[in-house]
Amino acid sequence: MNDPLIPESIVQIIINLILTHAFKGVSESKPLKKIMAIITSEFSSMLQLLRKYPDSKALRQIFERMIERKLYSDKLFAETINTSLINYMLSLENKIDTAKILGRLNEEVNSIMMLADIYLLRGKWAKSLQLYNNALSIFSEKNDYYGQCHALIGIGNAYDKQGRISEAMSTYELALDTMEQIEYPLIKAELLNNIANIYVEEKMWKKAIPNYEQALILYRAHGSIHYECETLMNMGVAFREMGNLEKSLDIFRDALRKSQNIGDIYIENAIRVNLANAYFNSELYSEAQKECEKSLQILKALEDQQGIAGVIMNIGSICYISKKYPEAIKQFDDSLQIYRSICDKRNECIALMNRGNAYREMKQLENSFNDYQISLELSRILKDRFNEGQVLRNMGVVYLHANDLDNAIEIFSEALFIFREMGNIREEIRLLTNRAIAYANDQKKDLAIVDLIDAKKKSTDANEIQFIESLEKKIEKQSSGM
Repeated sequence: MNDPLIPESIVQIIINLILTHAFKGVSESKPLKKIMAIITSEFSSMLQLLRKYPDSKALRQIFERMIERKLYSDKLFAETINTSLINYMLSLENKIDTAKILGRLNEEVNSIMMLADIYLLRGKWAKSLQLYNNALSIFSEKNDYYGQCHALIGIGNAYDKQGRISEAMSTYELALDTMEQIEYPLIKAELLNNIANIYVEEKMWKKAIPNYEQALILYRAHGSIHYECETLMNMGVAFREMGNLEKSLDIFRDALRKSQNIGDIYIENAIRVNLANAYFNSELYSEAQKECEKSLQILKALEDQQGIAGVIMNIGSICYISKKYPEAIKQFDDSLQIYRSICDKRNECIALMNRGNAYREMKQLENSFNDYQISLELSRILKDRFNEGQVLRNMGVVYLHANDLDNAIEIFSEALFIFREMGNIREEIRLLTNRAIAYANDQKKDLAIVDLIDAKKKSTDANEIQFIESLEKKIEKQSSGM
């Protein structure tokens, strides 16, 4: 089998040509139809390259950015890309129908896989799942093990996006079994990475690490530095979540050096963001801010507005934890304006909540409550239960600060119901602790103790249990002193 890797330098040249053609069309005010024709052609080229060189992460990343419309600040260009993509999807559907009538099986299955990839990237997971399964049936009929592996990976990815973790895992394992029929170590490495990522999602850190290590061996043997960097980054996240921050920082720094050596600014930026988070968790706030600022420079060069807003919000969080509340409010406000300009409602909710938190710390409770209220309304429109629960918890804290205990208890109870329904133990423990404080301040000691006992039973964190026990003793002491 021929080596399917395309040198990343060639990929970058192709990308630059595509972007130059497209941007030039917009800047010269060429007719919209002509620009759309160029971009539709480029989409076709990109997808063909992805099929021919499936292991080029740089190629896939730029394609994902084009589809997600994250790379461009120009509204006309974003709309043009979206329209072109819809037209291209329609052309693929026509190609599938024609190939089926003419009995051109290869053309049919390749078009199905291309269309499935696009649906997956656009968040239409049920549709992508249906198409991947259709492709799998055709590949199985042809005894095409290579195609079967790619279809199974697509199915696993769709299951993962839908939150169907056990089905994703079993599909990836089936793909690994199918791999025994072919000699293709890079697909195996990708599968190991996917399995490890699911273990991370399920907080099974120790099971994730060996899979990352096996993937690293395969990537290093093949000289695929981009993949190596990506896997190192994922492994760094696992160590960070395990609480091994020193190991996490070492891995991120190693990955960063390697990404800079190959000049891959996309993976470099992703690593810097994760490195900043590791510094933040290590309470090295100045180091975290430095990484955020370097990341910001990259994102501005790419004109990635969503990425810029995300990093600005991270800087706001650093200011917030450092108790620089006026600066935090400014950063959260800046990110909020960007999210509104690109119609990113979900992150608008988060920026509003973060700004509300900073206002709360400055005792500007009216401003704080207003931000929470808008964020809550947006969360409910979006049916984002997690963010709704978080906003309610923060609103409860405002009521607690204002000594409006009845409303605080009611709001905490509402948020608690949401997180219990979601099965989110971490947020449930926080809310039980919040409500216990409200009960204690309302001289309802017995109810406070019941909540704390419940929180302690659910917690597995020694420091958290110690905090809950100290709070329990404090409430008992206050009660006996009354």
